[in-house]
Amino acid sequence: MYCAILFTLTTALFCSGCTASKQEVKSEKSEGIAVTYPVNRKDAWEISKKVLYWEDCDDITESQYLGYMLTEISSSFFIADGCVVGVWVDSLSADSTKVTVLSKRKKKTQMGKSFTENDFHTSFVVAADYLKNGQEIPVDRP
Repeated sequence: MYCAILFTLTTALFCSGCTASKQEVKSEKSEGIAVTYPVNRKDAWEISKKVLYWEDCDDITESQYLGYMLTEISSSFFIADGCVVGVWVDSLSADSTKVTVLSKRKKKTQMGKSFTENDFHTSFVVAADYLKNGQEIPVDRP
C-alpha cells in the first residue's frame, strides 16, 4: 500500500512540472545556439520558417522587424509535450547572417526534446543548399 501511494505521489509530481512558454523562450535568446551562414537575411528568414514547418510546428509567431520567430513543435511518440522553439535572424552583412535557435522542453520534467537546436541547424544547411543550387526549398522535408 505504501509503495502504491509513493508511486502515485511521485508520478503526480513528475507530471506537474512547469511549462515553458513562447514568452519565456523569447527572453532567453542568449541561451540558444548561434551559427553564421553565408546567406542574406531575407533568405535566412525564409529558410528558418521552412525548417520549422518541416517539423510540423504550430503557427509561427514572427516579427521580422525585431528578428525573431516563435513556435511550438508537437510531441513525438516517445517525448511527451514537444517543445517551444525560438529563432532569431541577425544580419551581419549583405551576405552573412547569424541564426540563433533555442529549443526548450514544454515541461521541465520531460526526458528530452522532440526538436533540438542541432536538428534545426542541420536542416537549415540542407534547405540552404537548395537555394544555393538555384532550386526552391521543398514544402516537405527532403
